Amino acid sequence: HGFALTWAQQMAKSSAQIVTLNFGLNDGETQDGFADLLAQAVQTAQAAGKRVVIMTTNPETSASDDLLRRYRAAAFQVADQYGATVIDDWAQISLTPEWQQHLPDGEHPDATMYQWKANNEAPVLAQLVSGSQSVASSPVDVLAQPYAQVTALEANPVLSPGAAGAWDSQDVLNPSVIQFGGNLINYYSGWDGTVWQTGYATSTDNGLTWNKRATPVLSIGDWTTQYIAANGSNIVVNGQMFMYFQGESADGHQQIGLATSPDGINFTMQPNPVIAAGPAGSYDDLYTSDPYVLQVGNQYWMYYSAVTHDYSFTMARATSTDGVNWTKDAQPLFANGAPGDFDDVGDAEPSIVYQDGLYFMIFTANKDMKRSLGWATSPDGVNWTKRGPLVPAQMIPGWAQALMCDPTPVPTGNNDGTYYVFFGASGTSSQSQNVNGHIGRLTVKLSAS
Repeated sequence: HGFALTWAQQMAKSSAQIVTLNFGLNDGETQDGFADLLAQAVQTAQAAGKRVVIMTTNPETSASDDLLRRYRAAAFQVADQYGATVIDDWAQISLTPEWQQHLPDGEHPDATMYQWKANNEAPVLAQLVSGSQSVASSPVDVLAQPYAQVTALEANPVLSPGAAGAWDSQDVLNPSVIQFGGNLINYYSGWDGTVWQTGYATSTDNGLTWNKRATPVLSIGDWTTQYIAANGSNIVVNGQMFMYFQGESADGHQQIGLATSPDGINFTMQPNPVIAAGPAGSYDDLYTSDPYVLQVGNQYWMYYSAVTHDYSFTMARATSTDGVNWTKDAQPLFANGAPGDFDDVGDAEPSIVYQDGLYFMIFTANKDMKRSLGWATSPDGVNWTKRGPLVPAQMIPGWAQALMCDPTPVPTGNNDGTYYVFFGASGTSSQSQNVNGHIGRLTVKLSAS
């Protein structure tokens, strides 16, 4: 009504390869009626060779919010049926503290909420644009599913530095969390202003509170003459705890080591690194660090940060049949992000879970002097697709604004694809130490379909 061209005519005339549909209330349509109208719009755009992105509306505090919830459900129904992308502004804004204060009339956003929407939408649209050359020939969506949705982020840290004079008095970072002996154990890195060491804390409430052991469980020694930190992962092999950690040797190389323990407290360190820095010119010729290990069939797979002498960060994989002797893959997993991307300096600190027949990676993305969390997926654990930032900007509390890193996921136990992700964070600096580092916890839902 009042438009010179119909929707079909607009689609036929437009040279756009990507079309966005942003909806609100639609004259009181039923959910099925709204779904029918949305499906018609999507099909018309796809018939003209467009890729379609549906953006859900913001939530409301008015009575009409229930109708918007039903429209949101219809949007996912249509997207699943016709292969469209959904950017779920409704869910992300609903998870943001005090979002209701940014609806002056209970329905329409203020400038701050519009910025939140932009922060949600820009990374997805940017990724679509970067591959838009193929849109006309293949309008089927590759981003709507799988998805990783942060459903909660604790307002305060769950683990903080110790008192003055304690071995972890300056920073606590690099959580490695595992179930062992009936306890949830956090092997974390502590810094006292002089040396990094690895600590031990237990929790009985899913990691909301932790009881620290007074002294570290792993300190420098053997080949780790300069530095040692958790920065890794723990697995149980034949009843023993295998701790993969990051240490620095006298020649300045940070490399991956292994320590084993029958009780999770008293560790024996292997005399040499298990993943050493590579030869000159290789993708990991300066550092191998930040290991994450999982068991796949009768093999162990280690994902780790790989750093070259020009400080190019990427991630790589190695495999083993015993958890001790490892063979590196010939090529790293990722290329750095393009200039301007959220990870244009490089990617590091991988952690992986297997969910719904798909591997999900949560990792640290480096940009300028800021680190954030990103996510990626793979059908085989080798070929990965980067998906973008994990945590919406408006969800990040002040104590984590400058730095979110070192993710480690643990299943919630609900068997619904939800995981607790523990991470290191700082609000004041993104350097490596003396940042008043804390450890936080978020909850994410992962789904492959």
